[in-house]
Amino acid sequence: MSIVSVGVIVLLTVVTYGLPFFLLWLWLRKLADSGVRNSMTWRSIALWVGLSACTVAVGAFWLGIFTNPNSYPREDIHFRRFMGFVEFAGALAIGSALVGEGKDRWFVVLSSLAVGASWVWFGLMQ
Repeated sequence: MSIVSVGVIVLLTVVTYGLPFFLLWLWLRKLADSGVRNSMTWRSIALWVGLSACTVAVGAFWLGIFTNPNSYPREDIHFRRFMGFVEFAGALAIGSALVGEGKDRWFVVLSSLAVGASWVWFGLMQ
């Protein structure tokens, strides 16, 4: 295995396992910031929707990983369902975060893209 392949696998592993902790940090940051500002505009609500959708996408990814069956036809159907749901939630998160306001919106977009990278990591590990 080449050094580039090892580097990609290590990077994807760090992203996949670090993403839930990064989202926890984003939630804590967002909740701490919400007490400072009382105005809820539609752009701040859009960012909340994006963060929620990204969290749902990460949760669905891990739920799909832990509940997968071991036989071929059932495993393939299982991952297609979860992957479709995760793609929808990730697209909703990216769209909502891009119309949202604040510097956290780019963190939400990167987190949503990292969910897709987690699926790539899982595919490489198969």
